Amino acid sequence: MINIDLDNVNEEAVYRAFNVDGNEAEALNDSYLELFEFIGRDAMLKLFKYFRGDKIDCPMRLYRPEFIADLAK
Repeated sequence: MINIDLDNVNEEAVYRAFNVDGNEAEALNDSYLELFEFIGRDAMLKLFKYFRGDKIDCPMRLYRPEFIADLAK
């Protein structure tokens, strides 16, 4: 029997309870599977926990233009 507190869901516990480990290609949504492959299970679960439902926009530039301008001075 699996006990899951639906009021306080722990995704790592769900991951273990449903034997997702090793079956990610079948179990995970395509977007989360891609994240799993790029950054690993723990980071993917953190992103899910904190940003699920949000759209994440990744700018083309990693650094702020002001930072680069200050370095150039």
